[in-house]
Amino acid sequence: MDALKRYLLIIVLIVCGSAAAVYDVVLRLENDRVRSMSEHLLERIYIRALRDYYGLLTDVRFVLESGESAETLRRMQANTDMGRFLSFADQPSELVEAGDWQVTMALDELQGDISINGSGRHQPFLVLDLGLSRQQPQPRMLVRIDVINWIQHITEDLGIGDIPMYIRWQEHTIAPDPAHSRHLMMVFSDFLVPEISLYLSYAKVDSLFHQRLTAAVLALLVAIPEFILLFWLWRQYFHSRRLRLALDKSKKDLQAEKHANQARSRLLHHTSAQVQTLNQSLEEARRRMELSERLAALGEISAGIAHEINNPVAYCRSNLETLGEDLKALQDFIAAVDKLSDQLDPGSELYRQLAERYQTLALPEALASAPERVANITEGIDRVARIIQDMRKLSRQDSKKMALSQLNEHIESVLNIARSRLKGNIELEAELTELPLIPCNASQIGQVILNILINAIQALGDKPHGKITLIEQLSQHWLSIEVCDNGPGMNESTLSRVFEPFFTTKAEGEGTGMGLALCYQLIEAHHGRIEVESQLDEGTCFTVWLPLDPGRVQE
Repeated sequence: MDALKRYLLIIVLIVCGSAAAVYDVVLRLENDRVRSMSEHLLERIYIRALRDYYGLLTDVRFVLESGESAETLRRMQANTDMGRFLSFADQPSELVEAGDWQVTMALDELQGDISINGSGRHQPFLVLDLGLSRQQPQPRMLVRIDVINWIQHITEDLGIGDIPMYIRWQEHTIAPDPAHSRHLMMVFSDFLVPEISLYLSYAKVDSLFHQRLTAAVLALLVAIPEFILLFWLWRQYFHSRRLRLALDKSKKDLQAEKHANQARSRLLHHTSAQVQTLNQSLEEARRRMELSERLAALGEISAGIAHEINNPVAYCRSNLETLGEDLKALQDFIAAVDKLSDQLDPGSELYRQLAERYQTLALPEALASAPERVANITEGIDRVARIIQDMRKLSRQDSKKMALSQLNEHIESVLNIARSRLKGNIELEAELTELPLIPCNASQIGQVILNILINAIQALGDKPHGKITLIEQLSQHWLSIEVCDNGPGMNESTLSRVFEPFFTTKAEGEGTGMGLALCYQLIEAHHGRIEVESQLDEGTCFTVWLPLDPGRVQE
């Protein structure tokens, strides 16, 4: 009986010790895991905030460099997550309110001078007074940010809800509730601009994750004593001793696994940041390459456009000079007639001189040709206006969004511009069909067709009797645009790589090798396709297929 009591006491001690050990291990692991997940989630909030912020600065730089207004920036930010928490203006008096923090900053340095505009609202806003550089203070753009509600919006998107936070500069703070400054915070220094720090509370995020395993930990603590007691009743005392050794080993293994997981987590965070940086660099490079190709296409046609504009202008000037001389002569003649009208005598010397001057001026012929000259001037001016209108339509940087467009208006502009590049040996024919409204980005499609036409013109070179044809065909679900030339064609090796980025057969400095590759990407973005057929010494045909309904691209 005494031995049984002794064994029962040992079992109670073992159960209590094991339960305490398991509870301690689980609790520490849980705290470490929750803290790691909290830090990771709070870092995601910080990274997303910086992504939105630097996206805003990029748009501001674009607007300032292009000379656009605050309204343009408002439209650019309208569809972003950050857009509804922003206000824009060109003058401080239109935007800054009492109590707001005003940061005067140059975009090339991303450093600013902070000032507080008096005292006012309990929760002031952050106002960015942005310029391109300290050496170029104008133009400027003012952006007013509702920082607290913006960060709260990000936390709600991540499933956290409202999270205690405040923003600090020196002894000044922006916070929904000043009491939050007494809570344990996670600090992100240099938030948005140097000298400003963002403080986010662990407590809200920690409670989110703790709730998931609280019941499991309690159930485990209840099950351990029952399991050990039943195990002792069936397997005797030495089994409980072996279990205690196993628990000690498990504790060490869990500790080792915890350290390994922490190391993997740090590596994952570092890798994720690198991948994000690379993705941003890749997107920026792609955007710059697309703009370079558009500028390259405009450069290809600039000489022809200058020639096309110069000829009508010179023609108009010549006609104006001649017409001006004739009108001056007419004025002289009329003045002479008015002066001498009272002295006319058919037999007088004065009458004879007046008749000779009338014959010398050829007044009837000058007056008869004046309407034709005016019509020629009008035609030349109209021609210049059409060329300028087509150039503006092609070079316009539209939104990347698709819309129902009358595509033939852009195709006709492209044809007008391409004809300005034609030499006397090349003929360009187009067969356009009547089209419905096409869901597309018409500016991008025009860029693709112009690129193909310029390639065809360059391929024909000085070949006699060169010919380029553009034919549209409309089916039930597709629009096809076929551009063919009777140039030298391509061999199999060139044909297989024609859409490959950076591949070009042109001499160094004459092409980037991204023109057709960019065309391929733009047509794919429209859920269409682009095909090419070519035969040496016979010519090349490019066919662009655009779906009339992008939702039926599998047809």
